[in-house]
This record gives sequence, structure tokens and C-alpha cells, in this order.
Amino acid sequence: MKPTMDLSEALQSAFPFRRPLLPWAGYRLIEQSSIEDVWNAALCELGQSDRPNRRTIYIHIPFCANHCLFCGFYKNRAQENRMEGYVDRLIREMERQAHGLSEGGLVHAVYLGGGTPTALGADELFEVVSAIRRLFPLANDCEITVEGRVIHFTEEKIEAALEGGVNRFSIGVQSFDTLVRNKQGRRSSRKEVLMFLESLLARDRATVVFDLMFGLPLQTRQVWMDDLETAIALKPDGIDIYSLALFPGTPLFKAIKQGSIEPGASRQELGEFYAMGVESLSKAGWLHLSNSHFASGTRERNRYNIMIKEGAETLGFGSGAGGAIGRYSYQRDADLDAWSTSVDANTSTISQLSIADENESTRAMITGQLEQGRLDLTSVMRLRPVQLQLAKKLEEFAGKNLITNPEPRTALTLAGRYWSTNIRGEILQILNME
Repeated sequence: MKPTMDLSEALQSAFPFRRPLLPWAGYRLIEQSSIEDVWNAALCELGQSDRPNRRTIYIHIPFCANHCLFCGFYKNRAQENRMEGYVDRLIREMERQAHGLSEGGLVHAVYLGGGTPTALGADELFEVVSAIRRLFPLANDCEITVEGRVIHFTEEKIEAALEGGVNRFSIGVQSFDTLVRNKQGRRSSRKEVLMFLESLLARDRATVVFDLMFGLPLQTRQVWMDDLETAIALKPDGIDIYSLALFPGTPLFKAIKQGSIEPGASRQELGEFYAMGVESLSKAGWLHLSNSHFASGTRERNRYNIMIKEGAETLGFGSGAGGAIGRYSYQRDADLDAWSTSVDANTSTISQLSIADENESTRAMITGQLEQGRLDLTSVMRLRPVQLQLAKKLEEFAGKNLITNPEPRTALTLAGRYWSTNIRGEILQILNME
């Protein structure tokens, strides 16, 4: 069928707004008084759920040098008195549960996120990664990522991470433009960022990925194009392009609302910025691994991020870390003092535990497919009550130039990739799974 929208129109107005991905949809909170008993029972179910057999580990480092205006995850300033003892407690938390959590199979991806993991000292980075390798069964080709910022990421820390076993660095560049960076609380100038990245890439001892963000205040089309051209010219192994998401409560949201900072790109412009990114990277020969992620070659796999979207089990450690085992999703206490007290007392650090309904594997299947630019509804189209509704919805998507054809097996167009969370939401609503 011929789409009624051209690509430009679809990118701008296929939906009135972009839906956020709601990972907690279909989960029911467990009462606080029952968390410990349910958690112990969950450990007995390891390896017996419908989740993919490959597993991941997420380590949360909840410290930052400062609060970047766009960030909704800031928790603790990276001060010595706040960070003292954190790594020791983190390792004790892992040691306490390593045996029980190791029963479910090999770990294929490890991610140190935050916060800012590179706020840790060199010795601390080495200790954390070494503990993970000592305590958990890692696959021979396990992807071990450290997320970091340019500020405070010293030569000594890079070497310590590499010696500990890190084989992938994800650097939050966001923009190379000094004015755009400074406006968001990023202290390093374009020159300083380039010097650091060139030095890191010259080592050639690990995969290097850049995160770029589009839609930031002062980031014009030309600035965004310069960001893309600069990133491509540096020849990293991977590049992520993310749209600015204004979360209520962030400093940027408040500043824009108060009028002290001008808004970034409009809703219509964001789709255009995404198209510019995809076109630039595709023309340069990059592989489109997921909706936001590109690889310059086979060295970059983006394994952790893809596995998370596919619903893989995740072992989460550290204050504020989230994870998922069996049918359960859990959150460790995000209050640093409360988490520290629990670790010291050798009691559970889990502050929230949820159980998924029977549709979680289907939700994860659809989410994982869409993230990789495809859709196969063959299995759910067999459900007679929703056959007609799904068929009509696929025709609507094809008419809006979001998918290539209105068949159960189809591929997302460029606009479909941009609006993938909306596509997911509307399919799950029909299936009564959201």
C-alpha cells in the first residue's frame, strides 16, 4: 500500500508526542513486608523463566561531579566524604549474593553506569571490575563497559579499568560545541574533549562509543551537523544519537519553564534532527544496530543495551541499581545512607520488588524487535480476539510510513524507528498488555 504521509511528514507528525518506554508496565508491586521472603523464593527460580538465557550485570555508581541540567538521574555529588567506603560496600553486597545469583547461567554483558563511574578513583575502578570477574561466571567474550565523562577521567583511571578487564568505554559527549556543553553544566571545552577522545582511541585496547544528544538549547541544525561530522571523523567504534527528553524536576525543565534558558528543538524539529543523524552515519557506512545506536564495524556489538530491551535477566548492584531475575524486577535503595546502613548490617538492600504478569515475555519480544528495526507479530496474530485490530493498526502504521508493509512480518522505516515507542505502546494496548 502507498503511504499517505511522506517521510518528512511522518517524522514530524505521525503522533502528537513521543511516548516514553514504560518498563514497569505489567508489573505488580510486592508489599514491603513480603519482599525478603519473595526475593528468596525468586532466587530459586533462576534460569527457569521465559527471559533470554543470556544475562547481564549492572553496577550503579551514584556520584557526579555536578548536576548536568538535562539529567534526571543525579543523586549525590562526588565528594570524598560521600564516596568513602562505597566501593568496599558495593563489593560486599556482590559477595553476599554472588553464589545465589550465579546459578542462572553465564553473564554476557556488564555495565558500570550511574551517575558517573569515572568519579571513582583508579584503584576503585580496578577493584570493582576485578570483583565482578572473580565473583560471577562471565562468558569468554563478555562485554564489560564503563560509562564516563571527560572530566576527571584520567590516564591512570583508563589504565586501571583496562587492567581490570574493561573492554568497552561509553563516553557521554552529548555535544562537542563548547557553548552548548557549558550551558548544560559540562565543564570541558571542545578542545579538551577532542584531546581526551583522541588519546583514548589511540590506545586501541577497547571498544569506544560516544553518546550524542540532539535537541539541546543552542544546538542549531549546523551545530548538530558539526557534532555528527566531528564524531564520525574521530572514527570511534560506536555512536549513539539520543533525543533530548525533558523530565519534570530536572534543572533544565525548570529553567525552560522559568524562561531563564531558551527551549531546544521543537517536536517537529527533533524528527528532522534524528533523520540528519541517521543519514550522516549511513552515508559514512555505519551499521544501524538499534534505533539510536550505530557501529563503524564488527568490534562494537552494543550487547548490553540490546539484551536489556529483549528482557534479559540483569543482576543489579549498588545504591539505586535496578535488576530483573525470573519474573521479578527489583530496585536497590537509592538513598545512599540507607543503602550503606543495610550493607553494614548485612541486611537486604532491596527497597522495591515487583512481579511481572504472564505477558512479560511477549512484551519483551516486541520491545526487542522494535529496538532493532523490525516487527514480527506472527505469533500474537493467532489470537483471534485481536487479529482484526492488529491488522487495522498495521495498515495505519504503513499508511503513516512507519513500517514497510502492513504484514505481520515487517521492517520499520526511518520514521518508524524514531516513533518506535509509540508503535510499541499502541500494539501493547491492543493486546491489553500495557
